[in-house]
Amino acid sequence: MPSQACLDAIRARRGVYCGSLYCAAIQPEINEYCRQPGIPPNTPVPQYHDGKLCYCCCGGAAAETQTIVQTAEAEYTPAHELKVGDTVLATGLDAATWSAVVVTGATGVQAGVPLDFMFETVVSFDDTHEERRRLVSAADHLYVRLGADDRGLASAESLRPGDRLLRADGGAATVVSNERREFSGGIQSIFLGEYDGGPLDGHLLNVNGLVSADYGVQAWAYSDASASIASVDAATDPKGRSATGRAARAPRSTQASAGTRRARAVAPLSTKAGARRAGGREGACRSC
Repeated sequence: MPSQACLDAIRARRGVYCGSLYCAAIQPEINEYCRQPGIPPNTPVPQYHDGKLCYCCCGGAAAETQTIVQTAEAEYTPAHELKVGDTVLATGLDAATWSAVVVTGATGVQAGVPLDFMFETVVSFDDTHEERRRLVSAADHLYVRLGADDRGLASAESLRPGDRLLRADGGAATVVSNERREFSGGIQSIFLGEYDGGPLDGHLLNVNGLVSADYGVQAWAYSDASASIASVDAATDPKGRSATGRAARAPRSTQASAGTRRARAVAPLSTKAGARRAGGREGACRSC
């Protein structure tokens, strides 16, 4: 999110801000430009977006790794600004239809607290790798990893270069790099209602252009209620791997950073595309 000082500077030029989603996508390049001598913090940086002049802002690491959630058509809100009662757009496994869903819980860790269980993931949104986005997530944050004929929930910690992730527009983004790092910019967990292992409709968000599970799904995935996930995947793959082809260790939970619980080994929730799990539960079939 741009600082108020930068927004005031943009208004003083009678300009307009390009928007959080657009600026967040190119913030690494903007920050590189802003490191030049003589350019102070909060300086507006002109851009041409959709054929019109607009401005992004010089910023630091917090801006570079901003987590943006889609809240309405062409509207995006920083995750840390969301609160109970707000609405966001959510979808199901195919990311074909997005509907408004009410936020039932929002919690996290404020900026300034060093967290050592974070992962910085760089993804390419096109085949040329020219459009890249940098994301910082808790180790157990769940994205949708795409396989040849399946899709499954995969933690940020388990991602490897070359993995393909589901984009909010239905396309695929490619993981370029994924590294563990310390981060003190704060984290936020968004709940969209309780999840019990059923269909994922209404629990998948558009986070920085990628389809991502809400914390209700994340909490269930690492709870005792999901203890059968590994055996379900083992039935799909005799080697006991997830349907995405890689065994994934459940990383430490965001809420477990204080040592309240230990990580448990579970395979990511997954399913063959279009197939149902035993008992007809499409929920244990994750495309996220």
